[in-house]
Amino acid sequence: MNRFRFTLSWPLLSHLAILICLLIWSLAVWWPTRFLPFHWDSAGFVHQAAQNLLATNFSPLIADGSDFAHPPLVPLLLAWVRISFPPDLLNAHLLVLPLLPLFLISAYWFGYKLSGPLGGVALAFLLGFTPVVLAESGIIYLDLPVAAFSLTALTLWLYRRPWLSLGFFFLALATKETALLLLPFYFFYGFNGWSRRRLVLYCLVPIFVMFGWFAYHASVTTWWFIAPTAQFGHRFTQNLTELLNVTVKILRVSGLDQARFLISLPLIIILYRSALDYRQFKPSDRRLFNSLLSVMLSFGLFYLVISEYTPRYLILILPYLYFLVIWGLSRWFAKLTPNFHLWLLSGYTALTSLAFIYFWRPTSPLLTRYDFRPPSDLRYQNQIAVFRQAAAQLTVQAPNLVVYGSFPENIYFTEPLLGYISKPLTFRPCLETTINAKPPVIIVVHPFSPGQQLCRRLVSAANLKPFAHFTSADQWLELYQFNATAAAVLPTL
Repeated sequence: MNRFRFTLSWPLLSHLAILICLLIWSLAVWWPTRFLPFHWDSAGFVHQAAQNLLATNFSPLIADGSDFAHPPLVPLLLAWVRISFPPDLLNAHLLVLPLLPLFLISAYWFGYKLSGPLGGVALAFLLGFTPVVLAESGIIYLDLPVAAFSLTALTLWLYRRPWLSLGFFFLALATKETALLLLPFYFFYGFNGWSRRRLVLYCLVPIFVMFGWFAYHASVTTWWFIAPTAQFGHRFTQNLTELLNVTVKILRVSGLDQARFLISLPLIIILYRSALDYRQFKPSDRRLFNSLLSVMLSFGLFYLVISEYTPRYLILILPYLYFLVIWGLSRWFAKLTPNFHLWLLSGYTALTSLAFIYFWRPTSPLLTRYDFRPPSDLRYQNQIAVFRQAAAQLTVQAPNLVVYGSFPENIYFTEPLLGYISKPLTFRPCLETTINAKPPVIIVVHPFSPGQQLCRRLVSAANLKPFAHFTSADQWLELYQFNATAAAVLPTL
């Protein structure tokens, strides 16, 4: 323990008890997901990229299927699992089992180092109860791995293990290029005994590594960072309104959704007080504040530039947002009556965690409009449920019929490894203008993707009624049978 300079002001048993609780909680969260099928981008990107790597014998080492030049670590690991073990859902989900405990344990030691035992417990609890974190812990994708590896890297940096820290940071970079957004933390926090020049050289290593990856990616695909066919990126340069819309979206998703207003409101006050008292900060406080703020700014500017933002991206900087609030509450209220800040922080953590619980699976009416973003809470499991129900009925009642739809059923119903079907169904996209009605075909309708608007036009034009309707919470899916009589009144799309 002394090698990592842990200050055991708490008894060792207290540390062990907390770490065991975090492990048990992580396992309890993961356990119900161990047989869940692949969902959304885990099917559309990770699974597809893994299969492409296997089909090409890992050459070139490119993760196909995304509009971003993502590094291939997660698809590569999934491909390795599929050739080394039975390619079932359990073995695939075992890949993500270590990630939530790594994330929470690193958060505990991060907070403990910078703000004492209660700071570590508060940070781990808040992250462990955050809805989007719990949702991503059951999905085989990139955002939780990159957040877990990068937080571990920065925690090791705090405990003066620079080269081990760099190793975990490389794992984060090999998962997703957005890990580079955390490099300012290294630079502003510094390292005792290191000159600024040495620190700059240290930080340049990951940049050169990622430049090498992007150059390799461009040599294979002809594009560097974002695919030229992507439907986002740099739109705001043509329109000030678009810039404002993207800014509002980032602020809303980051600061309001899923009860995060309980984080953003005290954060605004803390930033204001810090701006007023910045000159009175101790050097250590100033260094920490600069590090945390630089991470927030680099993150915000990056996603403002690419004009693409979803709640799961936020996981990368949640530890630093949460800790800035914890640090601010401890700092400003420690000057009041003794131990008041401890009670305040405990109450704040408990209240916020309870609010988060409500948003794990919030109750809402059945969707009546299109919602093109997958749920960023545990309702993603409800969405999986309606596709499983539909797949089960189609497999039994219509295994030989052609199924029309869009994303994600184009993958769910044709790839047995995803966990929805045992044998592939024959699939056609709704964008086709003619439909073979002999034998009858099935049209899948749901509100989850843009291509479904064409499917809805098909069934509406033919005045069809669903023969099957599946619901789970606010998620729904319908199946329609399309025959020659319906085809006679179908207009050309």
